Amino acid sequence: MKYTESGSTSADATQDAPKFGHTAPQAYQALRERIITGELYPGQHLVEVELATKLKVSRTPLREAFRLLAAEKLVEILPNRGVVVSRLSPEEIEQRLVHLGGLLGLGSALAVPHLQEADFEELERINDKLRVTAADPDRTEWVSLNNFFHTTIFAHCPNWHILNEAIREGERLWRYWALTFDTIQSLEVYMSEHVDIIKAARRRDADAVMTLTYHHVAQFAPMAGRMSMKAKAI
Repeated sequence: MKYTESGSTSADATQDAPKFGHTAPQAYQALRERIITGELYPGQHLVEVELATKLKVSRTPLREAFRLLAAEKLVEILPNRGVVVSRLSPEEIEQRLVHLGGLLGLGSALAVPHLQEADFEELERINDKLRVTAADPDRTEWVSLNNFFHTTIFAHCPNWHILNEAIREGERLWRYWALTFDTIQSLEVYMSEHVDIIKAARRRDADAVMTLTYHHVAQFAPMAGRMSMKAKAI
């Protein structure tokens, strides 16, 4: 998942001076996307002047954006040190991925009665594409497709509280979770687990879907914690 900043369409967009067209919510969304995808990495110091120029925003709405991000624990505002992207400890990453596995498992189980044949066919199509892209050393597309596989199921969860909590937690953990796939030589076992999840959902076995999905996600928790210590950006 990559954020692409839209350019100005005004007639004087090519002038050197920045056009302060972004509001605080827009600056917040732009920074949030960069943090979630890892473009702004954990521990990185956010330089106010540089970001104001890059986002074409004045410093007042930028500071408001920082406060909104801090409320989500995506950044920390440190006295006399400015703003840094929040960094999770290996223990926090491991515990929160287990928690995310539980949320996704429960949400997927609740989604089972609402899945249609078209959804199952879509899941199979995504998994087939995962097998094709698994050979690529760059795992970016594979990770995005893997997320798409699970959201295709989870989007049918009728409980908005579970849905929203899982989405928020998944966004916070995405950059840590993605690290694990760069070190795994063969991804076949994970795509086989997808097949098991599809089969369980097709026979309307919500309990099996919950268990399979939980273990499918939670098994990455220890690895993601270890990888966060080794990754340069983290």
